[in-house]
Amino acid sequence: MSSPQTQRRSDLQAVADAVRSNDRFLLVTHENPDGDALGSLLATKLALDAMSKDSEMYLYGDAPLPREYGFMALGGLRRELPDDAGERVLVALDCANESRMGPLPELLERSPLTLDIDHHHDNSRFGDINLVVGDASSTGEVLREGYILLIFPEGTRSPTGELQQPKDGLSMLALRTNATIIPIGISSVRMNDSMS
Repeated sequence: MSSPQTQRRSDLQAVADAVRSNDRFLLVTHENPDGDALGSLLATKLALDAMSKDSEMYLYGDAPLPREYGFMALGGLRRELPDDAGERVLVALDCANESRMGPLPELLERSPLTLDIDHHHDNSRFGDINLVVGDASSTGEVLREGYILLIFPEGTRSPTGELQQPKDGLSMLALRTNATIIPIGISSVRMNDSMS
């Protein structure tokens, strides 16, 4: 039997694999959204944009968004399903069950793949792939675990050009975020030689 931590990593890997192997996504959250729902929707959209993926944000209903979230860049938020919704991977964010996306059962039926990313302990696990972390404070926290940060920690250079000890900021960031550090070395001499 796997531990919750092992299962979480496995679920996270399954979501990452699905994102890598698909190009078109429909991102949805629950009707009458709160800050976690909208923030998770936008963070996922921005992450997919950075990966050059085609994604659409969708929210069921016509209720206005809460004014306190007006600072979020949600100009592309659709209130009607795109014509090709059934051809896109459905990513449900902060939805404890499928009814929270609105009364559109065909959304799940038509989707080639459904990713359910949530923090509610009573989530019905309606997705083909479910990343549900019941002890997380928010879906935003669940998403944060899936992002990878690449840092080149450079130290100061000596008068001879040799690299000195790196600054301690990377270590502090890793400690505060509980991040895994994977050390990688890059030789600029070899890289430059291979480019010429």
